[in-house]
Amino acid sequence: MLNLITNKEKIWVLIMVSISILPVACTNKGSNIPSYSLEKQKQVTKRKMPEYVPPKPPAVYIYQGADYRDPFVPTGSTFISNSTGTFSDDFMDKEKMTTLKLRGIIRGTISGDAALITDTLGGAYILTKGKLYNRKSLVLKGVSGVIGSNSVTISGGGTTIELKLKKTMGE
Repeated sequence: MLNLITNKEKIWVLIMVSISILPVACTNKGSNIPSYSLEKQKQVTKRKMPEYVPPKPPAVYIYQGADYRDPFVPTGSTFISNSTGTFSDDFMDKEKMTTLKLRGIIRGTISGDAALITDTLGGAYILTKGKLYNRKSLVLKGVSGVIGSNSVTISGGGTTIELKLKKTMGE
């Protein structure tokens, strides 16, 4: 009788028998494999999240080089002293006014126009709103100035000088 069944039918019967045995072989009864039901999932306790500890803020950098020489001012200048024999950029006398050079004019800042001025000793000054400030941002008393289109007029101590911008190659 097996000879009457074709090979296709034999394969088909073998597949059907395998499929019918599969659910019986895969049950968990009597096995060591744990099974999880919805009740067991509810019993699982949730772990607490650790408390958030914010990171430390970065250290604040404080610039301490305000009293050093300005690296953009050329060196090799001559020394001029005041009447006490020491150099200070807290005052402006006639001798010192003759050593000033206009380096640039900045237009349209929030506080108005500003002029960058240096002297031969390496001192740097800013003229804005008619006042002359030294590198320590202190106002030089008794000195005032006016910013023009390509020049600056500074007066103080009975002396008035006009500083002009040098022409650049493009002009």
